[in-house]
Amino acid sequence: MRSQITAGVVSGLIWLIVDGLAPGLLVSLLSAVIVTVAGWRSGLMVRCRSGARRATDDEAAILLRALVPVAGLRGRNQPLVWVGDRLSCDVRAFDERTLVVSARLVDLVRHGRIADLAVCELVLRAFALAPVRRSRLVAAVQLFCLPRAALAFVARPAGLLAGRLRPLAWVFALLAAGDLYRRGEWFPMVLLALVAIATVTTPRFDRAWAIRRQAMAEEAVRRHLPCQTSDQLRSGTDRAIAASPKSTREGGS
Repeated sequence: MRSQITAGVVSGLIWLIVDGLAPGLLVSLLSAVIVTVAGWRSGLMVRCRSGARRATDDEAAILLRALVPVAGLRGRNQPLVWVGDRLSCDVRAFDERTLVVSARLVDLVRHGRIADLAVCELVLRAFALAPVRRSRLVAAVQLFCLPRAALAFVARPAGLLAGRLRPLAWVFALLAAGDLYRRGEWFPMVLLALVAIATVTTPRFDRAWAIRRQAMAEEAVRRHLPCQTSDQLRSGTDRAIAASPKSTREGGS
């Protein structure tokens, strides 16, 4: 949650502006958020969040057959398989029983272009984050922070430029702080200090969460697959295919 502090503050300010300009709109959005969070674990939300559909019997059989090496995913523990075309990665677990895979991965498994053990590793890594993805609290935070996400998307080109000019930006910040202090403008100084703190801490929090996600995934693989499996995955060429899913970013979870 620490990685969402800056996003929460920025989004809170944007929501306050919306409340001042259009209170009725804010009430409608709040109602939509409550309904969305309440149905966060439903099949309808799986469809809305990933554009997924229930896998056909043939698609489910193909994928579940590849997961046989994982004892915890057999029998009554078999996940419900969905196939989505709008995933940012090849495998995503929306909760401990719902697995969404890309049509690309199903096609790779069907034609034997990816090892079963590599599929098992991808799925285990996805299920490691299932408790986060199923959480209604996490969902509420993500929805609350949507204004900041939209703002970051629109301002991304400027952000890339700012990243290259970061040392110069700190010089301007120090000059601005000195000017504000000389004029005795304390409130803008506080805002400037908060922006500086967020600039330093937010990337660190993001990196810490990324490391934590990686550790959770590695622990899930070690717990459910034997050691020799990991060695085979790291040495085989099939793992190179499996470990190159479509890019994704989990920092909002």
